[in-house]
Amino acid sequence: MKISSKLFICALLVLLSGCDARVRFESPQPEGGNDFQFIPEKLHGTYWSGSDSTFLLIDSQQIIEKTEIPFKVHKHEVDSTEGFAIEDDQLVDIDRGLKIDIEFEGDSITGSLIWEDTLFTFSKQHKLRGFKGHFFINRSKGDYWIVEKMTLQRGGRLSLSGISPEDMDKIKEITEVVEVESRSGKVVAYRLQPSRRELRKIVKRSFSKHKEYQRIDPTFPQYKEVNGVPRFEIDTLFRIFKSNQYSALHIVGLPTLFWEDIPQLLAYGDDETLLTDFPRNFISSYRQENCYTGILALWLIESIRIAERREITSPLQRFPSQNPILQPIGRERLRKKPNTQEEMDLFYRAYRRWWKEVKHMDKKEASQIDPLEGAGFEW
Repeated sequence: MKISSKLFICALLVLLSGCDARVRFESPQPEGGNDFQFIPEKLHGTYWSGSDSTFLLIDSQQIIEKTEIPFKVHKHEVDSTEGFAIEDDQLVDIDRGLKIDIEFEGDSITGSLIWEDTLFTFSKQHKLRGFKGHFFINRSKGDYWIVEKMTLQRGGRLSLSGISPEDMDKIKEITEVVEVESRSGKVVAYRLQPSRRELRKIVKRSFSKHKEYQRIDPTFPQYKEVNGVPRFEIDTLFRIFKSNQYSALHIVGLPTLFWEDIPQLLAYGDDETLLTDFPRNFISSYRQENCYTGILALWLIESIRIAERREITSPLQRFPSQNPILQPIGRERLRKKPNTQEEMDLFYRAYRRWWKEVKHMDKKEASQIDPLEGAGFEW
């Protein structure tokens, strides 16, 4: 499945739009609070938001949000979209001067938009304060401050919240709000200066613009270290799949797997256990409800093959397709039914023949050979 250029461009515009600056505070919050000189250690770590594929990186000095959006669009979609062009091996946003490295796959282009935003770093323009168990990120915008609330919860869950204009009716019941109007009389911003008591009430009744992150715990027993490289134990991974607890791993993209894992994965290639919690690409507009274990195993093998062939390291670019479904070549509409057991047996035999042929070959050379060539199906 492809992401249309419209969807990709919308994602790009959302990333570039930044934080909502319509709700403006006259001073850092809470009023009269002490500024942290470093970010508390309990907040340090790497967090992940599955809602939009965003990392949050926190150390003693800064908070950085990093978003990676893989995309695949047809070349004519880019050619027909104003403001975008293809130059050499890059997709160019002409208006912003943004250039994204791409690869060509037939009539389509693939790539990954990576965007970093420094949400906080210690400076005169940034202040971090604590209040009632929350942390307040204050960023100066000249004569006003943008304020976000950050809260660490049990289990490594972290929420980042802001105030939206939709919260104003509730806030007006708590403190004075000054409306900023344009020349036409339209309200374009709100200014407020709550006391500490008023802020406590505002925290309870607003900050509705909400985003959740989950800390990625490097000690979670999802892999072991072999020569300094994280390696999943395939049997353990599939026990998790079969217990339908995969989401609990909080894995970004696909699990980190290697060429050497293919024989063990192939051993699951005809497993008829039906799964309901398994990897999917978050960008897909269709969410597959179930999948045979064997189809998932073959899908993961294919992810290893394409990663080797394209020299891909990002877990977000290793997906052979948005969901683990094989469909007839040339089918225009997305297949929304899981593959049957008969189809799984056909694909399993194809991957077994392929592995028998390539297992003693150089990985780079072997990855160029398509296991499904002549089968009439594709991921």
